[in-house]
Amino acid sequence: MHALRGFPGPAVQSQPIQPDLMTVSIRRTIAIASAPVLALSLGMLSILPASAEPTTSAAAAPPTSMRIVGGSPSTLATPWFASLNPVIRGATYLCGGTVIGPRWIVTAAHCVTDSSTNSGPSAADLAASRAYIDPPSSSSTAGSVRWSRVIRHPAYDAAADRNDIALIQTSTAISSPALAYSGDQGGPAAGTPLDVFGFGRTTSSGRTSTTLRVATVEDLAGLTGSCGAYGSDFSVGSMICAGKFGGGVDACQGDSGGPLTTTGEARRLVGIVSSGNGCALANYPGIYTRVSKYAQWIEATTGIAADGTGVSVGRAALSASKRCAGRICRVSKHGSIRVVVRNTGDGIGAWSVQAARLAKSQRSGTVAAGQNVTVTLSPRNHRPVCTAVTVWGGTFRLVAF
Repeated sequence: MHALRGFPGPAVQSQPIQPDLMTVSIRRTIAIASAPVLALSLGMLSILPASAEPTTSAAAAPPTSMRIVGGSPSTLATPWFASLNPVIRGATYLCGGTVIGPRWIVTAAHCVTDSSTNSGPSAADLAASRAYIDPPSSSSTAGSVRWSRVIRHPAYDAAADRNDIALIQTSTAISSPALAYSGDQGGPAAGTPLDVFGFGRTTSSGRTSTTLRVATVEDLAGLTGSCGAYGSDFSVGSMICAGKFGGGVDACQGDSGGPLTTTGEARRLVGIVSSGNGCALANYPGIYTRVSKYAQWIEATTGIAADGTGVSVGRAALSASKRCAGRICRVSKHGSIRVVVRNTGDGIGAWSVQAARLAKSQRSGTVAAGQNVTVTLSPRNHRPVCTAVTVWGGTFRLVAF
């Protein structure tokens, strides 16, 4: 089980809430307190025990969520982005969401779940919850919309982080344009570039962003692959594995429920920020709810049909050169190894190189269809080295020597 990604809302609450900040090593930190106690809470993240309790008896364990690491301030038009302030037993938190229709927002189920009771918001909490459509900042109340109903997926399993999707019906119509959600059962393919949006932290232990940020990640598993070191915690049929193979770009605390979209002008919603281990760590990409898996449920609930257009950019066909004759590479102190990664497919491919004790001109990246990438490996500190080199294409080993 891995941690969900939660963050407090901008509204003021009288007491900090700090439950379940850390569990085992494959969990992310979750919700922290709202603005008045944010600085104190951030300082406590690394020392609070797994069983830390709310500071008031009236407070429940809050919804959990994530944030953007390795991204940049968004200059894109995002009229469909919703900043959500769910209220759980009187405490206000922050999540992301996506407008998919005039009165419907899709988000993560854990954003609207009282984790101490595994139930949705009460009538009073529902009345106090708000959505802010395309806000100019994380604290802005522009575009405020009330909620009338929350519908969590009937098979949502908080313990296993499965079916992490919910729908919010608003009390009044949303005038901003909606984003089409994908019903394509054949994508995204491994290597497809995708954008994730949110107001969350820009580093694992840093502060949140006041402006909406975007990061471009890649689908690292496609429809058949595994996801880094998650093993059976990742279910490829209902989840998307996205990030960078070597880490460095990810969602993080504060981004839960937010959109993972295709790139370009004709964007479609393909994923919902859900869970992961740490933030932007190598071998632990972000895990997103696969929206197309739930297209029939969304349409049956809202009456809004999915967009069935293909979301993949083609399939990559990667290969890599083997530059050492034996099983171990011997590199002189002034020598180097050049590894060429080739893509003979018709889609973008993600690659990475692992080599202990060697400096790399690039650790990871993408290679366009029909293109090559050359990576130079050289000894650190100009000392001779004997080492092994492994080249990966997504989560598949291309060559090892």
